[in-house]
Amino acid sequence: MTTSYSCFQINKFPFSEEKKFLVPYQESFKIMEGTPETYFKLFEKNFHDSFDKYFAHHEMTIKKHGKVFGKYFHEYLEPKDFSMYVSSKYDLLFTKVNKDLSTDFIKNCNRYSSYLNGFNCVRKEVDFEKIAHILPVITGAWVGKLKSTYVKSSAYFGRHVDRSDRFKEAASEGKISFLQFEYIKDNTSYTVGIPEEAAIILYNNFDDKKIELELVKEIYDKFINL
Repeated sequence: MTTSYSCFQINKFPFSEEKKFLVPYQESFKIMEGTPETYFKLFEKNFHDSFDKYFAHHEMTIKKHGKVFGKYFHEYLEPKDFSMYVSSKYDLLFTKVNKDLSTDFIKNCNRYSSYLNGFNCVRKEVDFEKIAHILPVITGAWVGKLKSTYVKSSAYFGRHVDRSDRFKEAASEGKISFLQFEYIKDNTSYTVGIPEEAAIILYNNFDDKKIELELVKEIYDKFINL
């Protein structure tokens, strides 16, 4: 099972030990069956290495036609509870949920920042040209925007796949959108992926969530925050 952490730089965050921060767009967002809900609240102060752990909830609107209980619908809400790690020391916010929901969650919090004590966070950008030269052992890659008539994207897998002529040719022609690699920490090997949306995908399972967070922060520092 994979775990995804999206990485955001904090410009301003409403640090509070007691308050539950609720995005108020329920008042203006009209949906026929129900209204979306987004909020976050502190779960554990100083969880690990200056990071506070928050409980977050977000209901993303999915545009899709369908029918349920005899009624037609044109959109529905997809609710999700997830953990969020926030550090005032590093000005970092990690959301432990898929990148699409993370993006929607942060977008809504930014949009209604006046209700959230000026909340403002931006997603970090990934420079694949830089990190491709410093990643330890690249084992997978996705390349898109290819100029071929029949092939617009291609995936490559194998140890040191970045050394292959096919990958080099594709990367020079198109755009890298994902890199997967091996990473060694404390004599343990981990499989990690970094997509262009500045997320860190872990393919290992972790019993100790503090070790998991340490690994995410270390990878962020070495390969994203360049």
